[in-house]
Amino acid sequence: MIYDCFLYYDEDMLLDIRLHTLADVVDRFVIVEATHSFTGIPRELHFDITKFAKFKDKIIYVPFDAQPILNRADNNQG
Repeated sequence: MIYDCFLYYDEDMLLDIRLHTLADVVDRFVIVEATHSFTGIPRELHFDITKFAKFKDKIIYVPFDAQPILNRADNNQG
């Protein structure tokens, strides 16, 4: 089974292109959407499965509800 896993951030046009392009070679699309940005700012979820009904049997939607662990000391190294 082939899985295509990716992060979603309200890019419906890109998602539509991706789904149509890979539909014949991918068994499942794993779409992960976070409730926080990478910098920890809360955000609303925007993914709407009804916009992609044609692919609903192939989509596994994973809303991710956890804040990122931010360690500023790590960002200053290297």
